[in-house]
Amino acid sequence: MSSRLIAALLAGTLLPLSLAAQQPKGTAQPERFERQREVRAKIEGLTAAETREWIQHIDRIGEILAANPAVNAPPDGVCTRLRIWVNQYTHARRYPVDEVAVALPVLYDDVKGCSRISNSGVKVVLNDPLSLLRFDGSINTDNVHDAEGAITVMARVGTGPGGRPVYRHNGDRMVILTRGTEPLLVPVSRERFLRTRITEAERALGTVAAIPTAPLVDVERWLREDRPRMVAEHQEMLRRMEKSAPKEQIEKMRQQFADHLARTEAGLRQLEARQPDAAAYKATAMGTAGSELDALRAALAALSPAERSAPACADINSWPTMLGACNDYNRYMALNPRYFDPSVPKSAVQLIVVRTQDGTSNKENRSHADVRSRIFETLDYAALEAVLH
Repeated sequence: MSSRLIAALLAGTLLPLSLAAQQPKGTAQPERFERQREVRAKIEGLTAAETREWIQHIDRIGEILAANPAVNAPPDGVCTRLRIWVNQYTHARRYPVDEVAVALPVLYDDVKGCSRISNSGVKVVLNDPLSLLRFDGSINTDNVHDAEGAITVMARVGTGPGGRPVYRHNGDRMVILTRGTEPLLVPVSRERFLRTRITEAERALGTVAAIPTAPLVDVERWLREDRPRMVAEHQEMLRRMEKSAPKEQIEKMRQQFADHLARTEAGLRQLEARQPDAAAYKATAMGTAGSELDALRAALAALSPAERSAPACADINSWPTMLGACNDYNRYMALNPRYFDPSVPKSAVQLIVVRTQDGTSNKENRSHADVRSRIFETLDYAALEAVLH
């Protein structure tokens, strides 16, 4: 064992996951609860003291997770792995971003212990509002954003421990723990949403307008420009080979190249015959993009003052506005720019999001999904909230 690794172990900055796997046969079974901790000595934008404070917060959250029986005492045949990795970067808003996770190794062996490969587990994400703005595939809002930030759909699907709301987003269930001084997410008005859609439609129309009308496959251009260049290059290669290669080999290569040129020309002519008319394609695309833009502008103009300020809610069947009646599952939301307080220490934890996959993935068995749900539902959320600044 290297002196560097020994020093890391003594310092507590790296816990070897392979110890259980090294147990000889005949000894006690390896542990089914493992810890993995890797801490960076420096985080960009933080002083040494702020880095130590941030790491203390991370370790505190790790202990909250480790104290949960669903984490430290998994059922037979299931492993849990507490992973603490402290990153080296800060968010653009000047605060550090990290996560503590409980991963679920795919297999447990009575001799080898926990598999190195893990399925999804439960993540406790700190100070990362962008994790809330990754778009849900069920709502096509990928291009909906403006100068104030991204817009997403936040679906409230139930109530969790202590009456805390549970949301579904991007295929995950999650509980959002906030400081309570400012809302993290704010509703998006119908006017703002439609203006963002209009901006994106204008950009799309500009992209279509820039599409060239020249055909992608042009045999005459190939015959005029590419074929003579290819022939000249091949003849130069054969000329250099004449001093060392037999004449029969050179003649064979010359014939093979001639066959290659003939096949290339024939293939290009087939592609040219099948390709759509570029000008007609562009005209159709321009018409579609223009119609969408006109419809969005008309929808905005038709709104009354009250409707302009009303909340925007998603309806994927209402194209192109994508607006419909509101419920708990379809509200367009945006990050509140006033949520993060710049006056608190950089090392402060201002946001915690606990998330896990909703349902069972095709890569895990039912017991793993049950363990994930049990961890998510029995976490000490009050203790986690106490970490918030």
